[in-house]
Order: sequence, then structure tokens, then C-alpha cells
Amino acid sequence: MSVEKLYPETGHNLPGKGVKEDPGAVANGYKENELTILFMDTVLEEFRKLGGDFQRDDDQVSLASNIATIRKTIKHSDLIYSVHFNAATSKATGTETIVSNYAGVTSQEIAKEISEVTSRVLGIANRGVKKEKDTPRRKLAILNLKGTAVLHEVCFITNPNDMEKFFKNYKTLAKEIAVILKYYDDLLNK
Repeated sequence: MSVEKLYPETGHNLPGKGVKEDPGAVANGYKENELTILFMDTVLEEFRKLGGDFQRDDDQVSLASNIATIRKTIKHSDLIYSVHFNAATSKATGTETIVSNYAGVTSQEIAKEISEVTSRVLGIANRGVKKEKDTPRRKLAILNLKGTAVLHEVCFITNPNDMEKFFKNYKTLAKEIAVILKYYDDLLNK
């Protein structure tokens, strides 16, 4: 199996193209959609420097529209990397990754590495890899398309300390995530 293309996905959209804004979680003066776009753009800049190929989602259409677009072109050999920020009480902290209930070994390995590097770089708890059935939504469409897929909850938007650590370290984290994504892209392209 080879990863031919990365499908980065930010989960929540800006207003535009006939849809209302879906800000996602809002806390501490931040909107999740703006944070996911900032972080994803930084990851993709680093991924591009490493020679990676990707099809960026459209930040001004709904998640359903982005999933429909991905569904038309994705192959089993492609990788979906979805970025989000968690929300709960202001004391909740840490990073976690989510994979399909039917995730293969590769999805689980990528998810584990992303959780570990995020915990290390940001200096926050590693909440580990979870199956989508263990989340409040129980099933996530983005994880159930063809290909390898990981949803990354970077940290808690509701925790001021998590957010401070994110802003202090997000460029370093983006570089490390890009390296992980490129490693699996190269490994699976052999």
C-alpha cells in the first residue's frame, strides 16, 4: 500500500460560499476553526518543504461538502489528517488522537506518534489514542472514508495553560507532525 496524497482537514469552516461559519469550540477568546486553520497551514508549509503532496480542504465550505469532495478522489493509499481542539472544563488538559473503530495498524501507529510528539512538544498530558466509539459523537465521518485516517485533538481550547503552551510551541509541533506525516507517506510509497 502506498500513500499517494495527504488530505488535510480542519473540521470547522469560516463563513463563505453559501454557508454560515462553523466556529467549533469557542473559549478564552479563541475559535476552533481559526486555530485549526492556523495550525494546519503551518503543518502543510513544513510538509511541502519535505516534498509532500496534498489536497487542502476548503475553509469556506461545510464539513459535509469537504467530506464529499474527499470521497470523490481519495484512494485506499491516501492519508487523512484532521485537526481539532478539544473542549471541556478549564481544568481538562492534554492531547489525544482518534481513529476509526475499524482502524488498521498504520492509522493506530500514526495516531500514537502524533499523540506522543504533541505531549512532548507542548508539555501536556498524553491522553492517548481513542477509537471513535469512545468519543461523545461515537462515529466520525472523516474517519470512515477510504485510506488511513487520524483525527488530532491538539489540546484543550478551554484550558488557558494548554493554549499558552500551544502558541509558544505550535511551529515546532507543526514541523514534527509534518515529519511524521512525510515518514508514513514515504514508508507506504515503497
